[in-house]
Amino acid sequence: MNARKLLEFEQTLYDTKSLQSIIGSQAYSGAVRYKETYGIDALRYCQGMKKVLLENGIEIYEATEVLSVKDHCATTHLGSVTADQIIFVQIK
Repeated sequence: MNARKLLEFEQTLYDTKSLQSIIGSQAYSGAVRYKETYGIDALRYCQGMKKVLLENGIEIYEATEVLSVKDHCATTHLGSVTADQIIFVQIK
């Protein structure tokens, strides 16, 4: 944060109480906000998307190595899946 102050990035620090009143959750103990930028927890975002997709009847294939994709068809060593839309997610 010292580098950001030195470079005159605007920032706001939130303690536990103020953050809880902003986001309505007690899961976080603090945060920092920089003007005109943002951050995202990619894993939690993908987990949330997975939950919504499953609730809407979308099939999800995890831990699957895709060997090729052609004309909306993803092929693995065990078979293939054809769909209007295919979404690839890798989180490491």
